[in-house]
Amino acid sequence: MAPYFLFVGSLLAGFAASAIATPAIQSLADIQTAAADWLRGQASAGGREVEVLANRLDPRLRLVACDAPLTVAQGPGAKQIGYTSVSVRCEGVNPWSLFVPVVVRERIPVVVATTALPAGKILGPHDTKLESQWVLDGAQQVVRSPDGAVGRITVRQIAAGEVLLQGALRTVRAVRRGEIVVLALEQGPVAIHMGGTAMQDGAVGERIQVRNATSRRVVEGTILEPGLVVVR
Repeated sequence: MAPYFLFVGSLLAGFAASAIATPAIQSLADIQTAAADWLRGQASAGGREVEVLANRLDPRLRLVACDAPLTVAQGPGAKQIGYTSVSVRCEGVNPWSLFVPVVVRERIPVVVATTALPAGKILGPHDTKLESQWVLDGAQQVVRSPDGAVGRITVRQIAAGEVLLQGALRTVRAVRRGEIVVLALEQGPVAIHMGGTAMQDGAVGERIQVRNATSRRVVEGTILEPGLVVVR
């Protein structure tokens, strides 16, 4: 019987040693929390109101539990608003690193349509209003001031309550290519007016080229109002 007990004892000891040797697994939830908390601190700098969500990691991922605080960082030029990612690293005895996808939304004032707007509609002061909403990459895409919408024209249908994007509006053309315009040549307090032909489309405030009807020279001027281009 003694050999039997020796065998069983050895087997149990082996199992115990194996259990002790198996390293603990790092919590994926802790990795996500570390990524979200760090980026929330970065993105909210300057008083911005942000909402951060770290995407779900692959549940099959098995990383050795870190025996040191997790280190979080972003590469130079990485976005802090919108779809982005951060690097989470363990710099302990068993080091590892991975990238965590993160979504960051910012609450900002945006311009929305007060009613359904057809394509080709020149916006007036009552067609839009200002609201605070959560957006992604807001600074580049959305219209943030009602003054930035009034007088512009819709290039597609816009639903009531829809956030107005820069790409959904264009500036109304005050001058069209080939149109006969008044060319005002200003020199100090004196202005000479003559006819000319617009070589480009343009809106009020934009610079376009105009062919002088008298000299046939092409000059560049600023559109002051529809049909009037000033060369200073």
